[in-house]
Amino acid sequence: MTNIKIVEKSDDVSWEKVTEVIHDAYKVNEKNNLLFAALKSTPEENSQKILDGKCFLALDGKEVAGLVFLRFPSYPYLIKKNGKGKWYCDKLYGMVINLAVREKYKKQGIGEKLLLRLIDECKQLNYDSIMIDTSCKLKWLNKFYASLGFKKVDFISWETTNYYTIVRKMYLNGNKDSNIYRIFRYTISKIYTLIIYNKYGKKRFKLKED
Repeated sequence: MTNIKIVEKSDDVSWEKVTEVIHDAYKVNEKNNLLFAALKSTPEENSQKILDGKCFLALDGKEVAGLVFLRFPSYPYLIKKNGKGKWYCDKLYGMVINLAVREKYKKQGIGEKLLLRLIDECKQLNYDSIMIDTSCKLKWLNKFYASLGFKKVDFISWETTNYYTIVRKMYLNGNKDSNIYRIFRYTISKIYTLIIYNKYGKKRFKLKED
């Protein structure tokens, strides 16, 4: 196991390097025909992600072994068309974006170190919860998130991907929703999404209200 340090990104690490790490980490998904938006991200796009959040790096000496973005509620990631947050969105929550570990550093616990640092940051900020999502196809990754305490709350189909997405929530200040209610809402969202949308985020048929 390498001597990995988790630090907040400084100006010493360029956005070109950050983007290179993301592309390297996500290229295996492209081989498996999973279209992650991160694969096509640019340095300019990635630099914008810290305007409402932070970027944490996993450093092996001076080499960036992995990274993760923590974004804050001002980013309208889980907002409905009417401008309201979804049922599971707390007033203060963080959103995990682009958890990435370089190919040669995988299976060394670096992803967990990054997430634990991010979780600690949200606790220090007295946030109520953290959101994270990924493809339903990545069963090992969903199992990993579940092991850390992230619970299923939503099932979504985005137009920018070619897979269905599972949204998970970690409760930091106590579970305000009963497990039965959470599982019920998640199940309903999954059934609805599978019936109405294909995996590309397109509606299978027109609804009357459209």
